[in-house]
Amino acid sequence: MIQKKSVLGKAYKKNTKSTNLDKRSSTIEDFEEDFWSNLDNSSPLYGSDVRGSLFTDEDRADQWDLRKLDSCLKDGMGDHVLDGINFPYLYFGSYRTMFAWHVEDYNMASINFQHYGSPKIWYGISRKVSEYH
Repeated sequence: MIQKKSVLGKAYKKNTKSTNLDKRSSTIEDFEEDFWSNLDNSSPLYGSDVRGSLFTDEDRADQWDLRKLDSCLKDGMGDHVLDGINFPYLYFGSYRTMFAWHVEDYNMASINFQHYGSPKIWYGISRKVSEYH
């Protein structure tokens, strides 16, 4: 991984549009082959743990806004906020971005919402076959 300096949203969007995104594959199998065989060719742009939400209070999308998701964490914590736990983080990724397989913080469940971009491929590993169960 190559760590680069922070960029603003507009610059990030410009940089991701300038990368070669024409390598879209016709099938999932073709896409996976292209992805895994080209990991060393270039460094994708990736931003993680950005506190916030792309929803505004005017969106009237309460059922999709993770800031407003009811949970036992919110019930028991009152107004106390733990970023990434009971307040959402944003993640930004360009073509060939990947996030390591991992067990969530404190073995908690997670929820993800894709605001923009091409479809993503998610892999899940059963706890039955994981060494971290």
